[in-house]
Amino acid sequence: MKRIFLFLSILLLCAPFSLKAQLDDLEAQLMSEMEKPVDYAVSTFLSENIVVGQSTTMHEKNNLSIIFKHHFGSLKGGPKEIFGLNDANIYVGLGYAPADWVNLGLGYGTYNNSFNGDAKFRILRQSTGRIFMPVNLVLYGAINCRTQQYANPDMNKNFAGRLDYTVQALISRRFCDIFSLQIAPTYVHRNLVATAANPNDLFALGAGASFRLLKNLRLNLEYYWVTDHDTPKTKYYDPFSIGVSYQTSRHTFELFLSNTEFMESNYFLTSTTGNFFKGDIHIGFNCAINFTLGKKH
Repeated sequence: MKRIFLFLSILLLCAPFSLKAQLDDLEAQLMSEMEKPVDYAVSTFLSENIVVGQSTTMHEKNNLSIIFKHHFGSLKGGPKEIFGLNDANIYVGLGYAPADWVNLGLGYGTYNNSFNGDAKFRILRQSTGRIFMPVNLVLYGAINCRTQQYANPDMNKNFAGRLDYTVQALISRRFCDIFSLQIAPTYVHRNLVATAANPNDLFALGAGASFRLLKNLRLNLEYYWVTDHDTPKTKYYDPFSIGVSYQTSRHTFELFLSNTEFMESNYFLTSTTGNFFKGDIHIGFNCAINFTLGKKH
């Protein structure tokens, strides 16, 4: 009994020191975890567009961007149309980032004399370290308003009929320094369509990839599968584009080939009538200029 009592006494005397050592180890482990940096994936794509469609790239807070987009006519026009140079659609846009997680944009396109307003909201950001997140998730929404005058005066009075809407969930991952991939479930609603055979609602699934060739030079591929919406008079094709992008400290330049002549999401997803693999190819380019208002974040 004396030995048992002696053993228990020693155990009770040592317990506080053992418990303190365990707490110190736990505290050190927790502090180590808290001090780990969050390493965010950057430059998943060089631009807010992969080629024609949107990417998960977001501008930082207080960034102001001006973007010029230009799509020429089809190369099938040949020398008579100077391989598409006589026919072009132009888009000019202005973007601002009031916060890192939200980007707002407003633009004007010459096709249908349309104004376009859009917004991006970052939900998830790919990261490692203290916070692990395997993908980027950005929600994109756009509203397009056609302002051209119709031959039918009753249609000119129908403002709601001029509006189209696009919603996308952009999901991307930068797998390594040279390769990034994105998928984009998409929904388009058109208040007014050309004929009864044209559906008001369309669904699409986009896929895009970017390959780094040099430090600031990328090869980009993009394809959108769109639900069947052919009419007896018109056959539509899925948009396919391939191009290169180059980035400087303030500018991003993109040059590409595509079977669509449109730039706004509601148009290139619903109105592409050219087959890329049969020579219905349009040359296009984008140029974005970025400024930082106030203190750089």
